[in-house]
Amino acid sequence: MNVNVVIKNLKGFIVSPIILKKTFLNKTFSKIVRRGSVWHGNYTEHPVYLDKSYLVNKYYCTPYAKSIYKKYLEHNYNFLGTGWMNWNVAENLGIDGYKKIDWCRDVVTGYKFTDPKYNSDILNKASSTTDIKRVWEIGRLNHLPYISLIAVNNPELSTGAFNEVREQIRDIMGHSSVGLGAQYYCPMDVGLRCVNILVTKDILMTVQKFDEEQAVPFWREVDEYIMNQFAYILNNLEYNFADRFGGNHLLCDISSALFICVHYSGSKIDRIYKQLKSLFYYNVDRQFFKNGTNFECSSCYHRFTSEMLLVGLLSIQVRGGVTDEPYKSAIHKLNGAKELLRLLTGMDGNITQIGDNDSGFVLKICPDYRENMENTLGTGFIIGAILSFCGEEKVGENEQERIGYNLVQAYKNGNILCFLPNQDKKRGAVIPFKNVEDKEAEKIEQFFGNAKYKKNTSYPTAELGKFVSVKENSEFGVIRLQYEKGEVFVRSTVDYSKMFLGHAHDDIFHLEIVTPQGRRFPDCGSVYYTGDSVARYLYAGAGKHNSVIHNFPLLNRIDIFAANSDYYGFTFVKEHDIYMVAKCRYTHVRKIGIKNSFITIDDVSNDPFEIPIRTNEYSWGYGNLIEG
Repeated sequence: MNVNVVIKNLKGFIVSPIILKKTFLNKTFSKIVRRGSVWHGNYTEHPVYLDKSYLVNKYYCTPYAKSIYKKYLEHNYNFLGTGWMNWNVAENLGIDGYKKIDWCRDVVTGYKFTDPKYNSDILNKASSTTDIKRVWEIGRLNHLPYISLIAVNNPELSTGAFNEVREQIRDIMGHSSVGLGAQYYCPMDVGLRCVNILVTKDILMTVQKFDEEQAVPFWREVDEYIMNQFAYILNNLEYNFADRFGGNHLLCDISSALFICVHYSGSKIDRIYKQLKSLFYYNVDRQFFKNGTNFECSSCYHRFTSEMLLVGLLSIQVRGGVTDEPYKSAIHKLNGAKELLRLLTGMDGNITQIGDNDSGFVLKICPDYRENMENTLGTGFIIGAILSFCGEEKVGENEQERIGYNLVQAYKNGNILCFLPNQDKKRGAVIPFKNVEDKEAEKIEQFFGNAKYKKNTSYPTAELGKFVSVKENSEFGVIRLQYEKGEVFVRSTVDYSKMFLGHAHDDIFHLEIVTPQGRRFPDCGSVYYTGDSVARYLYAGAGKHNSVIHNFPLLNRIDIFAANSDYYGFTFVKEHDIYMVAKCRYTHVRKIGIKNSFITIDDVSNDPFEIPIRTNEYSWGYGNLIEG
């Protein structure tokens, strides 16, 4: 091993929390590295009984909801752009005619990940069109809580729902040994699987309509399985000691483990819980800025990590009922995260894609299927859930918001206090532009007038109705021009030095218009990860954005999950014009002028540039690409 790497790891080891040090030692000296997941020690199960009244929702009684339930029972799933496809193992029946699921097969290409290796070697034999993320997605079991809520709301379906849950969990339990195979490639996915199983258990235990002779032994099997997964997560926390970095994967590892600790106790578990809670606060401070913006530089990752933040805080409150300062600080960040989600959500209910379009969810209990495609851009569920946790007494008419609100209420069960003062509930809604001195503004205006390269573009906004206001979040880098009937979103300048750029795109200056008829010039995100690397790089660069292209990009893509940038940028407002300034080897200024029925975009630079001609492409999330 390289001496410099050893030194960096040792330095990272010294300054890291104790629970991460244990992970480091396990990975470095254990002969079975990732398979050390047999639970040693006693534990006590603590059933979580939810308030059933909050689980009753007419949404789960609709023909739409029942049709989705029927597809799930037949093991037809639709995610990551697959369309509705069947995941059964051919002619392989389990108990009572249950057909087993092929947990390691990419359903699109048919390729099976049978190699037990856990490192990148597992991908080497796969074709370029094979996507292991599809395998991970089904292994998260996001569909099981949905099935359980169907059971709660449709008593005539409850027995069938329980049987499906039981056999499917047993199916994946028997698929492979803990730590081996594609379903253990990523500890984050193991954590999400545990959360979805436990939420399913909590919901089904609330109805208590099942044969005790069947239910009790089964849930005991599940408890042992969850505890083995718990040990696996702890032994493989996703943290880079050399770089002292833990991103959304580590946050999910911790939040999932905290949720497990809600359901079990014991001297060893209690001790681990305290360490996890401390590590959770540590990472919240590192990954969320003062006003609740996640450092991932992606709107969809912000939504995903906001859900992780909520799960961690909910777990801490349900288990311990704490009121310490780190907890209160994290709640303020959660509220700010919610306000940024609101700012990024258009009139169509979808988040505006900035950066990678990852479609990750902790829970997916109100999926949005549109014929043969899944829309994963909705923010209603997580916004409603955060509103509930932060003590809001009302929620809007958005159905997904009500479902999220009620699920958190069911877990709160009257036991969670709100530590968010009323006067702070709007915190994070607007983070102002940088204050620019008059002299600096004059220099920019002079540059604007004298620059060699210029281009003017006009965009009609009459269909949006009357202009209402400008809202911005400079911490994340987004401007929202609000109209009566729609919005214009602009990807503004942002301080990249504070951001993790693995999921960032070269999208500064991108403009997107949300109208009653749909979106114009939308950002498609990356579309794919491993399935089509060419498409991923294509959408990560400036060429597929309604932006500008220079010979030298503002963001340099190093590899699939790494980028760097030495640009400096800021945004300021003068009268009715918004100036966005980016400086690196060149200076580029974009001025947005707000008129009665249109906006003007003036681009100037001291370096040649072009503005690409966009095709009418749109994406509803990872794997989906719609061409009109």
